[in-house]
Amino acid sequence: MICLIDGDVIAYIAAYGNEEEEAQVSLDKLVVDIMDSVFASGTKIAVKGIGNFRNDMYDEYKGTRASDDEYRAYIDRLRKYLVDHHEGEEAHGQEADDLLAQWAQECMDAGEEYAIASIDKDLLTIPGVHFNIRKNIVSHVDDDEADYLLNRQLLMGDSADNIPGLPGIGAKRAEKILEGVTYGNRREAVKNAYKEIYGSTWESELQFTGDLIWIRRIKDERFKI
Repeated sequence: MICLIDGDVIAYIAAYGNEEEEAQVSLDKLVVDIMDSVFASGTKIAVKGIGNFRNDMYDEYKGTRASDDEYRAYIDRLRKYLVDHHEGEEAHGQEADDLLAQWAQECMDAGEEYAIASIDKDLLTIPGVHFNIRKNIVSHVDDDEADYLLNRQLLMGDSADNIPGLPGIGAKRAEKILEGVTYGNRREAVKNAYKEIYGSTWESELQFTGDLIWIRRIKDERFKI
């Protein structure tokens, strides 16, 4: 079992209430504790790199999040610590989530066991074993659940990342649209909802939302409508 760790998440967890040296010790312990929790024999840790295609395509991406330059620099130093001391890898041009998804896909293709360790709900759109670092809970997401969660996000967007979905559609309406729709048929329900609201421009609107939401299993791939 290899554990694919969201290094951005553990950097923030370690930073909370700690000076830098204490945070580094906390990071060391977190990596070991996470490995023990999923019985992993090794880890791969992804951290934020330079650039992100989502920011290039949408200026308002994550635009609602507050920014503190000094604290951000502190987190960046902890990311570098993970790179230097735990063989972390920077996700240049994309997000750490994308790199985790690409590693997970490589494991799936090779028939290797893996667990994804994070607190990010977006990663639950990837099937497999998941470990919630903050809640200390191991769960399994099958193909059906991952597909449902992705299509629900396509309908409602993601307010945490400031990604717009269909106008007027929140969680309850998205769930209503997908209610009773089986695996393999949900994308058609999503398309119909976009057609109803956007008419002839539905495809470009869905492509835009999909490219923002889709966690890339292959680097530089586009969301497939």
